[in-house]
Amino acid sequence: MKKFVIIGFIWLLTACSNEGNRNQALINVFMVDAPGDFDAAIIEILGVEVSVSGGRTGESVLTYFLPNLSSNRQVNVTALIGGEQFLIGRDEVNVGQLIEMKLILGSNNLVRKAGASIPLRLESPISQEPSIQTNFILTAGISHDLFIDFDIQQSISGQASEEFILNPVLRAFSSSNTGTVSGVIRPAGAQAVLYAIQNRDTITSTISNRDNGQFQLRGLTGSYTIGILPFGDTFRRDSLLNIVVTPQTVTQAGNINLQPRN
Repeated sequence: MKKFVIIGFIWLLTACSNEGNRNQALINVFMVDAPGDFDAAIIEILGVEVSVSGGRTGESVLTYFLPNLSSNRQVNVTALIGGEQFLIGRDEVNVGQLIEMKLILGSNNLVRKAGASIPLRLESPISQEPSIQTNFILTAGISHDLFIDFDIQQSISGQASEEFILNPVLRAFSSSNTGTVSGVIRPAGAQAVLYAIQNRDTITSTISNRDNGQFQLRGLTGSYTIGILPFGDTFRRDSLLNIVVTPQTVTQAGNINLQPRN
């Protein structure tokens, strides 16, 4: 992550001294995942398309395609938890209001579960280019980190004995106007699914890291209840109440000690 912060800072210094960049902003588009009940979900990510309204041309809308920068476009989306993220693409775009993000997928997708690799078929042509309506303000000379939260559990349906169907369920957020809840599940070796709940709606979820217990719930702002659902039958469910998250901050939940079932 530090690498991207340094790149953005250098770009900012360069942009301030370059007259031609005063009407452009740098965007970095990352992907993170909400948890799924799979060993792996391998999704072919070709890139992301963004639409920007405003700038010098007023009401006009400009569309930019940011190709996947990785040499391997097949991404294990289920691994993007606990602070892990995947950089889809980055580019300079005109300033204004970013009104839409469209994820562009390939057809080489599969699920791994219980040792088997099972084909993952896109439900429709629309599923190959799922879009998210957004309202992100892009400011000149600033490096903006934008995120696509891929809810893999809600996105995949079907029978493991035949094939799975992919219809992506996505959420977008910006690091500039949201914050993060971070913590650690204890005891060592325990693992849990965590849900950020606001006004009875689950905003996002994640899984704690199996090795160190760490977790992060990103793209939040306001007051939340954090629901905790341990794996297996050893520990009881739990929750944290009134967790307040402010933009550009990390709210520390600390060590969460799971209680054994009686």
